[in-house]
Amino acid sequence: MRSDAELSRFVHPITARQIALLVESMNCYYSNLIEGHGTQPADIERALKHDFSDNKKQRNLQQLSLAHIRVDRLMKICLQNEAMADVCSNEFIGWLHREFYSGMEKAAWGTELIADFTPGKFRSPEDTNRGLVMLGNHADAHVPPDSAHLQLFMARFHQAYRPKAETLIQARLMMAAASHHRLAWIHPFMDGNGRVTRLFSMAYLQAYCNIGEHGLWSLSRGLARGDQYKAMLVNADAQRRGDLDGRGNLSTLALAEFCEYFLDVMQDQINFMGSILDLDGMKERISAYINVTLRGKIKPQGAHLLTEAFIHGEFERGDAGRITGLPERSARDVLSSLISLGLLASDTPKGKVSLRLPAHSLHVLLPGVFPAPNRPLSVATK
Repeated sequence: MRSDAELSRFVHPITARQIALLVESMNCYYSNLIEGHGTQPADIERALKHDFSDNKKQRNLQQLSLAHIRVDRLMKICLQNEAMADVCSNEFIGWLHREFYSGMEKAAWGTELIADFTPGKFRSPEDTNRGLVMLGNHADAHVPPDSAHLQLFMARFHQAYRPKAETLIQARLMMAAASHHRLAWIHPFMDGNGRVTRLFSMAYLQAYCNIGEHGLWSLSRGLARGDQYKAMLVNADAQRRGDLDGRGNLSTLALAEFCEYFLDVMQDQINFMGSILDLDGMKERISAYINVTLRGKIKPQGAHLLTEAFIHGEFERGDAGRITGLPERSARDVLSSLISLGLLASDTPKGKVSLRLPAHSLHVLLPGVFPAPNRPLSVATK
């Protein structure tokens, strides 16, 4: 909690809003990656501008990404406007699922093999295969509870994981971690359970733990690293290991191991973002980006404008000369070039400018937020 609070004080609130927009893209990128769907940050950026590929597969992935970002934003608004939102309820979890699929074209759903798939609808005995879903075809594939008992499991989930007013934060954090596995294990929908579970956990942390409300770090990025996430989920599916391993059907010890892993991921991701938002490091990377990556496109003094925007959030266009130390006309040219490259922007044609983080800049300015690009990213001005 302290690390999360400190992270929000690392950057100016205006700059933090731009970081939060980037984290939304990170959330969808890594959540999709966990499900085996790879998208490029530049493709997500284009989707946000409703610039979709002519390639059907790529367009569908862009739609998927846009849907994730859309429901992420709606979820935050819901939690802000309804402070008492019951995140563990059937209504909220079903709403997440319904809003996710309603945010994209049906052709992008990828549910062609589920004849009776309905967004927001829990599994029922009337569904395809009697509402049973097997995750994979191997011998150890997870088979969730029979749909005939699903409502009993969801009622118990709500009872167990919705904290009471007097529940201490230590317990809430453990409940946040445990509920992630248990919702994934219950597998309430015919499709889309993984993404909904990760969205649910973000909502849980914000609503019940006051963590992540500024949106400056990505849980999904941590979960997507290597194969440990899926292995830990499978491990926590294990049957009870004897009389000293809890009272339920599943292993309490294995669930505790998953909770420790989940909390470690949170701490790791908060620390990661804190390290790359450090002012001294950011100054060095801005200088490297201007003087190496954009050499010949932007005068070196352009680094002063980006640094000013990062530190102070925004600045008046007329201050470009003072900040760069260049003659007024030269300073305007540098400012215009940075705006053309999407590194600075404003809400109005003549308004104050603030920092932006286009996809072509991320591998230098914020290294590691996405994997290194496997193809050169264009920095053309048009």
